[in-house]
Amino acid sequence: MALKSKILAIAGTLFVVTHSYANNTTDSSTEWIELVRLENILALSRVRKLLPKELQNEVHKKTIAAFLSTLPRYIENLSIQEPKEMCAANFNQDGSRIVSASSDTVTTRDSITGKVIGCFRVYHTRYRPDVHFNTDASRVAYFSFDGSAQLWNTTTGKLIQNFVTPQGCTSTAHFNNDSSRIITNSGLDSNTLRMWDTVTGKQTQHFIGHTDYILAAQFNDNSSQITSVSRDRTIRTWDTATGEEIKQIRLPLDYIGSAQFSGNRELLATGKTMLQIWNTATGQEIQHFTEDNGYSSKYGFKSAHFNHDTSRLLTGDLIHGDLQILDITTGQKLATLLGHRYYVNSVKFNHNGSQLASASGDRTLRTWIDVKKTLGDESKTPLYDLKIHELIMHLFLYKKFLKHFHKNVDRITFGGLAKFLNQRLDVPQVTEDGLKNIYCGMNRSLKAALRALFYTHYATT
Repeated sequence: MALKSKILAIAGTLFVVTHSYANNTTDSSTEWIELVRLENILALSRVRKLLPKELQNEVHKKTIAAFLSTLPRYIENLSIQEPKEMCAANFNQDGSRIVSASSDTVTTRDSITGKVIGCFRVYHTRYRPDVHFNTDASRVAYFSFDGSAQLWNTTTGKLIQNFVTPQGCTSTAHFNNDSSRIITNSGLDSNTLRMWDTVTGKQTQHFIGHTDYILAAQFNDNSSQITSVSRDRTIRTWDTATGEEIKQIRLPLDYIGSAQFSGNRELLATGKTMLQIWNTATGQEIQHFTEDNGYSSKYGFKSAHFNHDTSRLLTGDLIHGDLQILDITTGQKLATLLGHRYYVNSVKFNHNGSQLASASGDRTLRTWIDVKKTLGDESKTPLYDLKIHELIMHLFLYKKFLKHFHKNVDRITFGGLAKFLNQRLDVPQVTEDGLKNIYCGMNRSLKAALRALFYTHYATT
């Protein structure tokens, strides 16, 4: 009975501490250590015999929920300073790599660690270019106002094609799904769309009809049609075989400052002081964002990107360096990400929305991690599913966090970490080989999120 009373007292203490965490009444990392230590006591073999498994699971979930409740939704993972302005960034198809481009350099990095995988210089112009990636970031196109236009392979660093374009290239460019074609509004007449063959470098079609500057254009899935939007306030659909206009919808707007299609072309975001989301098939507004629901931008967005299921929109400010994440369903702003000092040229979600990337005029490339998608209920391997010693392995692997508890952290080994966990946190049956196995099996996105979390929020001065 005495042991049962002790267990109940420990469980009660755990829930009290958990409640204080959930209500943000404590901010000390040592309190989190107490939570872990208490749960370890509850996980001992004698205790497990006395406590129902449902209660053990509930305690574990409460502990992790308390931890997650103290975190922001988005945590900055990488901040990389480059010598020149960053013009564009994109993820590859599985999100494992991020490719960025400045005016004369293309760099491929591991999206989690930031380690450089490949880097090459491009030669094209003395002017600042507009840079565009294809869907999986395997190709990058450079277009400049001096008339130069080139296509590069981001894996090999080889020049694929030189396009012969009229002088006065502008910012609209989009690849089809297999990267065999690209559309631009290149030329002095930026009201005209042009389609190019990326193998031969020749123009294969042009599309005339817009009466003002073209802001965005995109192929459909089989490249049979192109949808475009212009400052003439029309959305037009074109036949790629004939160049003829198939459909036209006029938006009830006085002016369009910025525009971006969703990946499936069903939605269109336009904006200046008010950001609006439109149904491209009907021309009806389905959502809008103003200062009343948290959106803030005096001049509109310079860059924007829909996530994979079009439930959210990420925008980069035209003047300041703010990134805003908007929920299209509820019409509310989810988060503002600060860090950039100047305008943001490019923003991107990765394939599942768990990571974001931005490239800015302040010469930095930054990435953020969605904590809920990486650690919480929306992730494939949430913290709830980890055994307690696996969780501790994740939490204490990172040196800056270990500095709170271990003076010789720079010389720590798996054996030293096992001893540290056994003696300091009363974690039973943790061995050097066991920790090595956990490390080798760590989920990449989970590792990235925890690395970013503890480097950002628990770094010592």
